[in-house]
Amino acid sequence: MLYLDAMILALANPFVRKAPTVVESTALHPLTYLPFHLVGHHLTARTFPNKRVTYPLHLLFSLAQYATEHYSAEFPSVASFGPALVGIALATAPYFYYRAFKTTTGPKSLIWAGLAVFLIALPVFKGLELGFPKDTPDEQAAANLDRTHSLWHLVLHMVVLVNGLVVSYGVPWTSPDQLAPASPAHTTLGHRTSFQAEACSPTRGYKGSKAEKPKAS
Repeated sequence: MLYLDAMILALANPFVRKAPTVVESTALHPLTYLPFHLVGHHLTARTFPNKRVTYPLHLLFSLAQYATEHYSAEFPSVASFGPALVGIALATAPYFYYRAFKTTTGPKSLIWAGLAVFLIALPVFKGLELGFPKDTPDEQAAANLDRTHSLWHLVLHMVVLVNGLVVSYGVPWTSPDQLAPASPAHTTLGHRTSFQAEACSPTRGYKGSKAEKPKAS
């Protein structure tokens, strides 16, 4: 209807020159980034100990960060926590690399490579304002409508995703410090040794020789 109204006005006033209509490019839909937040959560939380507690807590944290980043205009009260959540995510990054380095069963060179990528990507994306989350909810709400920001933010998520895959590649789901020590009651070593000692004992069942028994009168 908007285009039809513009055509009618142009035909009704053919001598009036209208300013050209500027069609603004649209940003990517917020749901585009949800899989990146979920997969990134899994790659990070799988390196943490006590997963029955830390895994769901980190999932809630990731969903809250997703909401503050991509729905800042719809939920301004929640978006006010956005900068704090970004700070927490950056503060837990050293622990993520430490846990991966400690528990990985693969080459530790992957963790060093991931750490190097992180140390390079952070100042580049943040310093050049390439898709990095903004410092205030108003700036974030405006950035979410900008297509250039949304595309760079997608690139940032791809870098973080590849980095998470590389770092957590060799990390098992159950880390060594979560395995319970073997119980001595579940081994047969002690019982076998005891059995052999008893079997070889010269006093086992000894009641004296038949020659030493007194003769019947």
